[in-house]
Amino acid sequence: MSTSPFIIFQHIVPQRGLSHLVGALAASRIGFVKNAFIKTFANHYNIDMSLAAEENLTAYESFNDFFTRSLKDGARAIDAAPNSVVSPADGAISQLGKIVGDDVFQAKGQSFSVDKLIGDAVLAAPFKNGEFATVYLSPRDYHRVHMPFAGRLTDTLYIPGE
Repeated sequence: MSTSPFIIFQHIVPQRGLSHLVGALAASRIGFVKNAFIKTFANHYNIDMSLAAEENLTAYESFNDFFTRSLKDGARAIDAAPNSVVSPADGAISQLGKIVGDDVFQAKGQSFSVDKLIGDAVLAAPFKNGEFATVYLSPRDYHRVHMPFAGRLTDTLYIPGE
């Protein structure tokens, strides 16, 4: 199996340095830099801008603003049927199943610990032996995650790692 030059490049360049470089590009507000980055990305991934609240690619202040763009009102109808399952994000379910003890099976034969995924053993405990679904957001998907209107965000956690 051949590996693309881009993947080889990612393994050669230090991850932290690459991450900082991409972060700087994504945050850039320099017109020709951010416009070239946004246009190249949008063309490569065939982004449907007719769904975006702002359709003009050059109107975004940065690539980050473009990547987390708002949608037009009504672009995503929510199924109100009581027996429906509604995803909090665009994307496709790439994996789903039972959590066996502390293990969440993912792609390519790899499992992850619930404790590691959540970052706190006490917070992870209720999920053990439960069920999971992984929603994969491709680069062309809308990148905002929504929660129920009645919900209340009480905490966020930073979990370092690859």
